[in-house]
Parts: sequence; C-alpha cells; structure tokens
Amino acid sequence: MAKARDTEEYTGHLEDFAETGTDGIIWALSDDAECKEGDTPYDHLHILKNGDLLTIFNDNGKDVLWSGVIKLEYESYRRKSPLNPKHEKQGVCGFWVNGLQENFDPKLWFTYFRNANPAKLVKNYKKPEP
Repeated sequence: MAKARDTEEYTGHLEDFAETGTDGIIWALSDDAECKEGDTPYDHLHILKNGDLLTIFNDNGKDVLWSGVIKLEYESYRRKSPLNPKHEKQGVCGFWVNGLQENFDPKLWFTYFRNANPAKLVKNYKKPEP
C-alpha cells in the first residue's frame, strides 16, 4: 500500500461482495497484498465509496476498460421484492445491489465485478490541481 496524504492506493481484483446482512451486493476491490498470519478476508477488502478513483483492466491487466471517479446512485433499476412487494431495491442480472455507477451500463458494471477483473483503486481521490 502506497500512501500519499490521505490517499491510499490498492491493486487487486474487483469483488461483488455480499454476505448475510448486506442486503445485496456491495462493490469492492480485494487487494493483492500478501496475507499475513492473523489476517481476515476483510483486511484486504476495500469497499468502493463516492469520490474514489477506480481503474478497471482487461484480464491481461494492461488494457484499461474503464477509469473514473466513483459516483454511486441508488434510484435506477429499482425492483419490488417478490417476497415483500412493499420493499424495493436496485436489481441487476437477478441480484440485489447497493448502488450503481452513475452514467454507466449496470449490466457491464456487474459483469466486471462478477468476473473479478483486475483493477486499481485510489481511495479519497483528489484531482491534481492545474
């Protein structure tokens, strides 16, 4: 992990993280840092948040498929729960999700995470000043 000011950079692969209590997929990056004794899977999991810079690569890890600042929105692709019609949630490709990248094809976004594409994440990204 390289630190510069409040910025942290991670390389790894995308993860469509979900477990009991998340109420759907949470978009994350699992870093490539070497696991140490006592580490938990959560120690290498970095949840994407608005303002983070994400670069997604092809399987070869060299070709950039997408790069941009994370800006999740929570209104598009809302569906009623079949088990509780009063409850609505965003749904993509048959899965509940927690936010979708604004102005991006949600199915393609989902596919990048489902396929665990290689990626680089810069937390708390601040644009360089001109």
